[in-house]
Amino acid sequence: MASKLLTERSILSALKKSAVEGKPCTIKDDEGSTLIARPDGAGWWRLRYWLDSKENRLSLSTFPETGLRQARDKRDAARRLIGTGADPSKLRKAEKAERAQQRVARALADAGLPGRPRHL
Repeated sequence: MASKLLTERSILSALKKSAVEGKPCTIKDDEGSTLIARPDGAGWWRLRYWLDSKENRLSLSTFPETGLRQARDKRDAARRLIGTGADPSKLRKAEKAERAQQRVARALADAGLPGRPRHL
């Protein structure tokens, strides 16, 4: 098993370095996950993965709202999906489109208008 590269201390250090330099810096964890530390003190958890011989990236969450342990849990969940051959990015986009479609249907219903017919 690969060693865990990041610690809470190394994350805070990277955020401080980013603020001093005034530009983002990327620090790597294991199994393809990284944290992009921004000068404003926030960070983005990202996962780099390959599916069908193609490199992909997935945003896992933001720091500090999501800590190291939670980011690793999200990474592991995405890795399990990838292991089944599913693309977590495409699944997320499909879920987002479905939620948007449901919002539109609710808005039409609230306005007393008929719903839009689905594509045949």
